Amino acid sequence: VADRWNVQRSFDASGDLQSSVAFDGEHYYTASWYYLGKFFKYDKDGNFIEEFSIPGMYYKLYDLAFDGTYFYGSDLTNVVYQLDFRNKRLVKEITINEMPDIKITHCAYDKKRGELWVGSFTNVGRINLDGKITQAFRNIDTARDMGAYGSAYDDITPGGPYLWIANETVEGSNQIDNVQILQYNLNTGKVTDVIHYAHDVPGYKVGSLNSGPNNICGIETTTQLEDGSLSLVG
Repeated sequence: VADRWNVQRSFDASGDLQSSVAFDGEHYYTASWYYLGKFFKYDKDGNFIEEFSIPGMYYKLYDLAFDGTYFYGSDLTNVVYQLDFRNKRLVKEITINEMPDIKITHCAYDKKRGELWVGSFTNVGRINLDGKITQAFRNIDTARDMGAYGSAYDDITPGGPYLWIANETVEGSNQIDNVQILQYNLNTGKVTDVIHYAHDVPGYKVGSLNSGPNNICGIETTTQLEDGSLSLVG
């Protein structure tokens, strides 16, 4: 906790609009809401390796999660895709039949339960890998504007488990730099007072009317990046 928000490492992506990222212990993988069905692979030092496609997977993805074997993401529908990036294959489509109108923008893997926390821009709930709801969906925070684009599971920080939530809507007059990270307590179902603005990322350039806004997107946690400490990747 004492070292929270220290930047451990950073690298430049091979191109713009790679909006979601996850790390499997060896490689970073990114996906995009713009380049449909395109994925990008980097080594642990951030060196670009390849761009690839997956047969049958022609969708944009909002956020990525990793369970130790497979990756997960959704295309703003009620479907979560289970993906094998190493072998470049679509493993399974997980459909939330109980909520046909939900538009999933964020997902996080709960390794304790072997399930997924997912939700739209404003809510969160838990599903199993067959798409059945195991914890009812609820608003993330009714006291603030929410635009949740990414979430990441944390069962290490004291007082948890938590979700870290990438929020594209911020308070105040600055509507250009939408890079807020919130801590959401899964025990209480409430946002805590831990809030961070990702302006401290190396190379960050403040948004403007000419360049457009900066939006925080998909995020993920890992303990395989820096000496077993919990890292937030985004």
